[in-house]
Amino acid sequence: ECQHVSAQLQHLLSVLTVQHAWRKYCHMKHVQEEPLLASIVIQSYVRQWLACRMYKRERESAVLLIECEIMLIELKSLQAAILIQSHIRQWQACSSFSCKRKSSIRMQAFLQMAFHRKRYTQTLANVILIQRLAKCWLLR
Repeated sequence: ECQHVSAQLQHLLSVLTVQHAWRKYCHMKHVQEEPLLASIVIQSYVRQWLACRMYKRERESAVLLIECEIMLIELKSLQAAILIQSHIRQWQACSSFSCKRKSSIRMQAFLQMAFHRKRYTQTLANVILIQRLAKCWLLR
């Protein structure tokens, strides 16, 4: 029976030795892989941080680009409005000048007509007077 206990002890010691060796192997493997895993995690976080930073920069660039395009559109519409206003002012000035010119021509024509009518009426009155005097003189 001692031998049987001794064999079981031997078997138990063998099992403990194998378990110890296995645990040591697993621990060493974990210790060796841990820096690798840590560096992978660090690289992952760094890549994530860089991607976020690049995304923010691209988004800011896109926003600036959109703002520039909006400003360009506003500038073009402002230039178009200025051009339209300029043409309208030019048309108004020309039409105003044209209107004033026509009015002054009409006023001059009216004044000339009034002057010539007065002169014509005076001349007609003088002719009639001369004719009357001539008839009276011829009848005597």
